Amino acid sequence: MSKLKGKIAGSLVAAGAFLYASPVFAAIIEDPKDAGTRTGGLTLATLIVLLNRIVDVLMIIGVVLGAIFIVVGGIRYIFAGGESEKADKAKTQLLNGIIGVAVVLGVGLIVNTLIKLFTTTGGIFTN
Repeated sequence: MSKLKGKIAGSLVAAGAFLYASPVFAAIIEDPKDAGTRTGGLTLATLIVLLNRIVDVLMIIGVVLGAIFIVVGGIRYIFAGGESEKADKAKTQLLNGIIGVAVVLGVGLIVNTLIKLFTTTGGIFTN
């Protein structure tokens, strides 16, 4: 039974990551007329875009995992059947899921704020 739960959880995580993160991986298609005109290398603008995409993907994965923890904890609480030990474990899982989602969203907010602070007009490193 435990192996089945692990396979189901793994399938849900993989499906969630694929469905929610696939737009983030969309490729930027360059105009063929501009081929060879770029100097190449990593610029600050491309680094910021890359960082934004990585943060977005990690936030989506973290929120999906947190939501799975919350749902599984709720189901475990419902099926505790009055046993206080099982109910306590389910409550702990629910609380951990909520804390995890809050931490992921908080870190995402901080990172996005720092990116905006350093890159927008009037920011620290702009003229």
